[in-house]
Amino acid sequence: MLQQDIIDNISSGIICLDKDYRVRLINPAAEALMQLSEARILGRMICELENSDIPWRSTLDQADREGRAIVRRGLSF
Repeated sequence: MLQQDIIDNISSGIICLDKDYRVRLINPAAEALMQLSEARILGRMICELENSDIPWRSTLDQADREGRAIVRRGLSF
């Protein structure tokens, strides 16, 4: 699929979450950034990730409230 090829080859990290903040898609750039494999992260809540000092819950809640992307530490939400 063309869309999947674009997602897989873009240099920016992409993580797609469902309404419960569970990871549904992660591209290779995001895997490298997070130092986690797709197999290990899919289906898990983003705030459960090890080795993360990013305030996931509060950042995602803010993005939901404001209805816009939030950028923190070089990451877009």
